[in-house]
Parts: sequence; structure tokens; C-alpha cells
Amino acid sequence: MKAKTTVILAMLFIFSADLAAQINSGFETTASAGMRTGKTTLNFPVKVWGEVTRPGIYDIPIGYDLLAVISYAGGPTAMAKLTSVRVIRQKVQEGEGDLMYVIDLERYLETGDKSLLPEVRPGDTVIVTPRFMKSVTQTMGYVQSILSIVNILVLMQYYANR
Repeated sequence: MKAKTTVILAMLFIFSADLAAQINSGFETTASAGMRTGKTTLNFPVKVWGEVTRPGIYDIPIGYDLLAVISYAGGPTAMAKLTSVRVIRQKVQEGEGDLMYVIDLERYLETGDKSLLPEVRPGDTVIVTPRFMKSVTQTMGYVQSILSIVNILVLMQYYANR
């Protein structure tokens, strides 16, 4: 009985240490921003979804633009559609609805015009939409899986009736 209790406590300790490491690793990116500049920075939460390397909620230093926020999330994936990046902003004042901006990051990258990048505010949600080909690729994968199953069923029927 004592051995079981010791084993259970050891397992709980190992899992809690692993969980603490995972939680702390999510906050390393915000701490490193302050270390790079050598200053203490004020951070605010921003949600980054879609076709980025590491989607999630990030504490972003004040003053970062949309490109910096996407870079914080590991940058866009190969399937990202940079011509229609969405920023959803929660209502700021009473009686105002949520706002959605559609930003053409490719145009910014071609021109370098900073006026094309909106200011990122606390609570914003950044969504990097996928290209059309991602939908086609996913659909083709589903079709291929279904056809493989149909092929197996036809072969089983063929050999069962033989």
C-alpha cells in the first residue's frame, strides 16, 4: 500500500512539473521582448488564429503592429492567404458593435506603406485565412480516404464471392 502511494505521488510530481514547464514556456516569448530592449514592457493579450505556425493567445508589448503580432505567432504558414488577414476588434464604446478589418499584408510587403497596418489593441483577434488551395487539398484528402475504404470493401466483396 505504501509503495502504491509513493508511486502515485511520484507520478503526480512528474506530471505537475511537466505541466508547469508547458505553462511557463507559453510566457517565454513575452519576457524575451522585454529582454531584447532592456526595458520593462507593458503587455496585452491578443488572439492569433488560422494559418500561423503557432496559433494561440499572446501577450504582446504595446506598440506592436499587425506584422509583429503575426511574427510573434511564428509567422504565416505556406498556406496563408496574406491578402485577407482579418483583425476583429471588440466594441470599444457602448452601443458600438464589433469591428472587423481586412488587411492586405502582401500589399504592405510590396509597398512598405505603414498606413496599411492597423494598430493592434488589447483583446483583438487576428485571423490569417487559408488559401483556396488548402480547402481543395483537404477535400481531396477526404475523397482519397473514402475511396480507399470503398476499394477495400469492394475487394472484400470480390474475394468473399469467389
